[in-house]
Amino acid sequence: MPEDAKVHVGNLSFDTREDDLMYEFERYGRVEQVQIIKDRDTGRPKGYGFVMFENSEDARDAIYGLDQKKFLGRVIKCEKARPRRSEGETEIFAVTTSVAVVVVAESGDIRIRSSAKMQTDLSSMKYSSTDNCSWTFRYDKSFKYVRY
Repeated sequence: MPEDAKVHVGNLSFDTREDDLMYEFERYGRVEQVQIIKDRDTGRPKGYGFVMFENSEDARDAIYGLDQKKFLGRVIKCEKARPRRSEGETEIFAVTTSVAVVVVAESGDIRIRSSAKMQTDLSSMKYSSTDNCSWTFRYDKSFKYVRY
């Protein structure tokens, strides 16, 4: 099975069975495997799963045909599955942090001009637990930088 022949199916009803998914997706091509993800502790479905097709064209057709369609009472989301992340790698979707605007005068005096909470969308940024991350913000001529 090619890696791009795997479809992620989200917003599934908790009553969905693997047979239900198999039946629905087989209309688009030969399905090799269906997996509904379950909670490790309770064994209850988490509301999403994967459908693996024999080829990527069938997977693409299924995504096009079933994305945002009603299935067992819920509007499902179908998209090409992303590869699993390596151990220790984390994906950040947004960061909320406190930011202070600090003014450093030519005399060397440091004053806090204002502070605020800031939310930053970092959907494309990935870091691993061994990375050293820092951001630089520039506000005005007298302000040097802030590093986290």
